[in-house]
Amino acid sequence: MYSYDKIKDALLCHRNKDQYGLTIDIILKLLQIARSTYYDWIKNYCLTENDDNFLSERVANIIRSSRKLTKECESFIIKYVLKNPSFNMKKLVKIISKKFNISLSKGYIYAIRRTSVKRTI
Repeated sequence: MYSYDKIKDALLCHRNKDQYGLTIDIILKLLQIARSTYYDWIKNYCLTENDDNFLSERVANIIRSSRKLTKECESFIIKYVLKNPSFNMKKLVKIISKKFNISLSKGYIYAIRRTSVKRTI
């Protein structure tokens, strides 16, 4: 996942490309992103051509939030599962979301659980 600043820079370059004489290829080389990524950002995040708020606040907060699983979060999941063998997955997802400010899928939590069991054997 790209940072909020990189997405914002790409959208600003897109908006001002004619003014500064930038081509798409120059923007892609400058920001070191793929063409498909660039066009996805334009499609998903540009509200209008002349709007200054091209990223809504909700989308900007989603992009800014960290989605990386830390060792602390991983160990919390393992301890939680060991302590509560018949745990509620929805409840665990909500706890992780509130405590660590990341969103994990149920499948990813199960994968963490499987790898922790292999490590302990």
